[in-house]
Amino acid sequence: MLYVSSGKNLVEATLNLPKSKSEANRFLILDFLYRCGLPTNLGEAQDTSILKRAITQAKTTGIVNVEDAGTAMRFLTAALAVSPGQYQVFGTARMHERPLLPLITALRELGADIRCITQEGFAPLHITGKLLSATKVNINGSISSQFISALMMIGPLLHNPFYINTNGPLVSRPYMLQTAKVMQYIGCQVDVGANQLIISGSPKPQAELHQIEPDWSSLAYWYCIIALSEKPLEIRFNDFKTGSVQADAICESLFSQLGVQTVYHHEGLTLKSQALKSDYFSWNCTDCPDLVPALICCCAALGIPAKLSGIAHLAYKESNRIACLKRELSRQGCQIHYEADTLFLAHSQIQPSCITINSYQDHRLILCFMPWLIRGWQFEIPDPETVNKSYPQFWSHLKTVGFNVLLS
Repeated sequence: MLYVSSGKNLVEATLNLPKSKSEANRFLILDFLYRCGLPTNLGEAQDTSILKRAITQAKTTGIVNVEDAGTAMRFLTAALAVSPGQYQVFGTARMHERPLLPLITALRELGADIRCITQEGFAPLHITGKLLSATKVNINGSISSQFISALMMIGPLLHNPFYINTNGPLVSRPYMLQTAKVMQYIGCQVDVGANQLIISGSPKPQAELHQIEPDWSSLAYWYCIIALSEKPLEIRFNDFKTGSVQADAICESLFSQLGVQTVYHHEGLTLKSQALKSDYFSWNCTDCPDLVPALICCCAALGIPAKLSGIAHLAYKESNRIACLKRELSRQGCQIHYEADTLFLAHSQIQPSCITINSYQDHRLILCFMPWLIRGWQFEIPDPETVNKSYPQFWSHLKTVGFNVLLS
């Protein structure tokens, strides 16, 4: 059990946040497919470690356990379909509930041999990998951009050029653009249109020269801490730069409305307290779904109503994040409801208390509540290692800034 509470005197600090697991995992898949090399700073996120181990399993035994790593499941499903061999791919019970049908359907359209072992459209999978040749594929983009990213990365093996046609609303578009940028770095050409992507060119072994960015998703929780601080507070973060391709770099704009100033400098950036600019917060989160837990919890603690739309696909994450956020915020006295793809938070006056956090084995459902510490909340966390999925240094970083963290 981990016990965390607010320290009496928080201190200004400089932190090195984890590297972007989204970027690291794309390089891992591209190196598996094309031997393009790997950046030297892949980072320590559990999701990245799981994918590294899964790739080794694919190369040796063909029995591939992706555990709870959705990126690994989706990217490897496509990568193994074009890699000659026999593979069985499985994960946790929750992973077997997360939909794969749009990706499987698209891969079968290309000629892939994929069998769903227990239920059509879901893992576990049996994949007979083989060389494929096709010029185009169609896919629905409304459930996960990772389906499209998976197809993008195998494109150079299928045809030059290779066309991906998308239909339906496209969620998390910046993640697809991140895939394009990583592929372009190793020599591919990716032309992105409104409903079509064209992949051409040949990957080159030059990824060792690249440095992976720090993770903006992890920075979001520090934005919340600054936003909730009732005293002026500054925290510095190394290596962040303007112009990031990460979806959650939108933090800079969103949290400026919630009382946080972002100041760039040579070493990175500094987050500073500033006046709250709004007594109501509204945003379409289609392109930044991972920020929803942080944003809704921040607004709840600030006592301002919020409306977060474009979030239906959060039901397919490590947990059903919509249902879990509703349940946990309601327990604390928040008035919150969900309808028509939108989460509504009414004005709430919640009072600090000591509560046990139910993580639902979802890292973001622990991390999103931790900024409440600065308003006097105390938390008991039975499974603190859950945050290792994206942010293994989180508890030590809280101690560095002055929060009380005790493991018993």
